[in-house]
Amino acid sequence: MHEREKLNEARYFQSQMGLTLNQRKAFNYNLSAFLAAARSALQYANKEATTKPGGQAWYDTQVAGKPIVRFLKDKRDVGIHAEPIVPSASVEVSLTDTVHLSDSFSCMIEYADGRQEDRTIASSPEVAPPEATAAVEYTYFFRDWPGREDLLTLCSTYLSDIERIVADGVANGFLTP
Repeated sequence: MHEREKLNEARYFQSQMGLTLNQRKAFNYNLSAFLAAARSALQYANKEATTKPGGQAWYDTQVAGKPIVRFLKDKRDVGIHAEPIVPSASVEVSLTDTVHLSDSFSCMIEYADGRQEDRTIASSPEVAPPEATAAVEYTYFFRDWPGREDLLTLCSTYLSDIERIVADGVANGFLTP
């Protein structure tokens, strides 16, 4: 019944995670809130489904068939009951440095009448100061996840899986639309 509201809450915290990638503590807080909201959607579904014949078996089958759902459900349980969830991070730093150069050509011209003339030709008379830029990219992941997905991909898949579980529960009469 309240699954959609909790899914919307989880989506909000997922978007906040994307905005706080370079702020480790804020990212972790948003991850914790995301896991709690997404797990609540599943708990609401379980609570409602078990009031109907076959509901518990339906729910158990839905969750058991989705490894990411099981994994992140367990992460939330650890985060609530044992210790805060702190994902690993990979930080990639890219530095770009641009140097502007100028060049010139100098020569002495000697004419047949004995005159001499010094000439300098510059192709870029002004030398611009060097420009340096740095880019930092954070990628979060769980070391104990057997797949290659990063954390944001796992969270996106988790939400999609829960949406499918809820839709299936509604279609099969276990959940209220």
